[in-house]
Amino acid sequence: ASGACVYADDPYADSNGRKLSRALYPLHSGEVAGPIGVAIIFLLGFATAEMCVSGFYVWWKKRQSRLAMERNKQQARRTA
Repeated sequence: ASGACVYADDPYADSNGRKLSRALYPLHSGEVAGPIGVAIIFLLGFATAEMCVSGFYVWWKKRQSRLAMERNKQQARRTA
């Protein structure tokens, strides 16, 4: 541990990919619009999670009705 500088992060000498990454992160995190932007990003993330849960719920309900309909068809075939 000599105390010598191992790496210096110079934003003016970055590659184009790193420059793009530095430009997009504030947009992605909502920092561009301040606390309101962060709150909007949070709500959008919450909405995405809610859509996953509601999508699973709708699929499960449709699956139950399809299985019940199939059982009814099979039962009708047996009695006929």
